[in-house]
Amino acid sequence: MSFSNVIEMIEKLPHERQVLCRKCGAKSEVSSLAINQNCPHCSNPMKLRGYASIGSEVEDVIDAVLKWMGSGKRLEAVLKRKEELDSR
Repeated sequence: MSFSNVIEMIEKLPHERQVLCRKCGAKSEVSSLAINQNCPHCSNPMKLRGYASIGSEVEDVIDAVLKWMGSGKRLEAVLKRKEELDSR
């Protein structure tokens, strides 16, 4: 898979997705980056993403970028870049 394919997958990834509780059948909306979630209706725990060692989902790429962003001055520099992108 090429970098351009990964970028396209990230751009198309919705911020939220609907999930269906296997226990009570209730639908709920959760972050696409959530790994685990409890059903808001019956509290049933739900696993929403896989646990691959290499990162087999586009969400794993986003997780890696979030870790890379760091904190403190590093995060400030990243947020400055985001502001530049948002102003385009």
